[in-house]
Amino acid sequence: MRLVRPDKLVLDVAVFGVSNMLPGRHLAVMVDVTERNRTKRDLQAAEYRFRRLVDSNVIGVIVANRERITEANDLFLMMIGRTRDELERTGISWHGITPEEWHGADEKGLGELLRFGACTPFEKEYLRPDGTRVPILIGASLLTRSPLTWICFVLDLTERKQMVNALTQAKEDLRQYAEKLEEMVEERTSRLRETMGDFEHFSYALSHDMRAPLRAIRGFTQMMLESGCADCRNKTSKELMPRIVSGADRMDLLISDAVEYIRAVRNVLQLMPVDVGALVREMVATFPNLQPIFADILLEGDFPPVLGNEIALSQCFANLLSNAVKYVTPGVKPRIRIWAENKDDSVRFWVEDNGIGIPKAYQSKLFQIFQRFTAKYEGTGIGLALVKKNVERMGGRVGVESEPGKGSRFWIELNTAQDTSLN
Repeated sequence: MRLVRPDKLVLDVAVFGVSNMLPGRHLAVMVDVTERNRTKRDLQAAEYRFRRLVDSNVIGVIVANRERITEANDLFLMMIGRTRDELERTGISWHGITPEEWHGADEKGLGELLRFGACTPFEKEYLRPDGTRVPILIGASLLTRSPLTWICFVLDLTERKQMVNALTQAKEDLRQYAEKLEEMVEERTSRLRETMGDFEHFSYALSHDMRAPLRAIRGFTQMMLESGCADCRNKTSKELMPRIVSGADRMDLLISDAVEYIRAVRNVLQLMPVDVGALVREMVATFPNLQPIFADILLEGDFPPVLGNEIALSQCFANLLSNAVKYVTPGVKPRIRIWAENKDDSVRFWVEDNGIGIPKAYQSKLFQIFQRFTAKYEGTGIGLALVKKNVERMGGRVGVESEPGKGSRFWIELNTAQDTSLN
């Protein structure tokens, strides 16, 4: 029965020997069994939880002695490929499911179990009837010493082993792929060196071997014109010879620009702080086609130093300024405005002209090699491609804003130089 004390604590009590000692009075012997009942309830709860663990088949659970397994849950039986009927009829022998090379591990675990009442979990394998093996992790705890029995918890490591093997194989595949990739890179690097060597020979041929006969053609034709060797009665000859000279000049310019583009592609640019303001001012002061008699050029504001290559930047601005002077309507004096615009970590330089402008459809192709949007003006189609290649190799960008009849605004954007001593 239960009693409630004045402090409202509930006690479990057992009542013994109720008797009538005096009229109207009873004698009873009571024993407090609260703690015993609590212990009993705890044991029942523990047993319930353990039973749920066994029945849930989350982990293999077995009870065994020295000779055989006497009890097991379904998951363990499924691990080793045995049936409950086999377990209940004959039991399952340890040696029958354990490969011989693992007997020593079992004996070591049993020794720990006898000394300490539990053994450290260890890995081993079980043998199925079909000869396949299942890797497991097993731990044991002593139940009784006489007779000697213990309980084991068994975790199937098959999936983990498969994952480890897959990872190991993946690492090996990656290693082999890395070796193969390294061989491919080495082979392609060798081919690239060979190609660059061919490139150098081709550049040399353009610059010397091909330009030499071209200059000879131009020179001899010019000599014939100046010496009067041409048949004056042959009007066609007199008209064609200047065309030969002009064609030779154009071809020489094309070869020269092509050689410059090859150098821009091939050479490694050394980057350092460049004073763009001083660079552009010197060009404006020394280039013949940029003199005041030919063009009005205005440099506005400050020009912050940038991280670049002075020679490459000279080529870039030379091409942009030459185009600004060239591509204007006949009879119109070129007007060019140059200024700089600070960005977060970069500087954008603008070159604005009053030229003929560029249709929108051609602007995306303008910086590709040999792309020209008009044949009315002399040009090789290499200049702006050279600008783009040089700017990109300096870690920058290039672009254009233009509208036909309203001029163009070309821009070059480069990283700001950390060294500000050039200001």
